[in-house]
Parts: sequence; C-alpha cells; structure tokens
Amino acid sequence: MGFGTVVATIFSIAMILISLQLFVTMSMSTIKTFDYKYKYKVKKIVEILQTKIEITNVTYANDTLTVDIENRGCTKLNLSKFDAFIYNSSSIIYLNNFSIYKDIVNPGIFDPYEIARLKENLSLSGDYVLIVCTDNGVCDSCTFHAG
Repeated sequence: MGFGTVVATIFSIAMILISLQLFVTMSMSTIKTFDYKYKYKVKKIVEILQTKIEITNVTYANDTLTVDIENRGCTKLNLSKFDAFIYNSSSIIYLNNFSIYKDIVNPGIFDPYEIARLKENLSLSGDYVLIVCTDNGVCDSCTFHAG
C-alpha cells in the first residue's frame, strides 16, 4: 500500500465522520423542534379536555338578557376571549358583555366553580339559540324564548 492510498483512506474516513456528525446535529435539532411542538399540542389538548362550561340560567325580562355560565372544569379562563351569540332563523346577534358574578378566588380570572354573567339589553321576540364558547373552543348552548 502506498502513501497515497493511506492519505485517501484517512480523507475518506474523515469525510464519513464529518457527514455523520452533520447528520446527527441536524437530526437532534429536528427532534428537539418536534418534541417542543408535540409537548405544546399535548398541553393544549389536556387544557381542552379539562375545560367545561355550562350555561346554568337564561332569563329574558324587560328587554334584558341575563345568562349565567359556570366554569365546571379545571382550567382558568379569560372572559375577554369568550365568544357568545344568539341566533334564530332571521338574525345573529354577537354578545360580549361578560363579568364574573361570583368571583371566589382570583379577582378578574374566571376560575373553576365560579359563575360568570352575561348581561345585554336587547329587544327580542321569539325562540333563540344561545352559544357560548371559550378561547380554546369548548362551547355550550341552549335555547330560550323571548317575548
């Protein structure tokens, strides 16, 4: 074996090791990214599974709609990100006047087992469907008669 063959062998082995190191480094970066995204998705799914709201009372009197919503899950919720609307066969009305009616633990945060109240002045008549949704997509709905 000549000196040229030894140099070529060493060069070939060095290139293989460099390629292997590059592959491992790129793979680890990709694995870390996937791991982070996977953990984030799992956290969001668990949050959704632990979220439950329930419309406990709906009253319409003197052109005022009052809705009580109870947080029956394990997740703290942000009322400013709630969506609520009522609709019938001819109209859709968006509602957003939420407040925490029975704020037990953390002031301003809709904690588990607290009650929020939605109060709107509206002129309604007929049958309506009310839908209330949290910021993570968990919803509750009910029907009511106004007028």
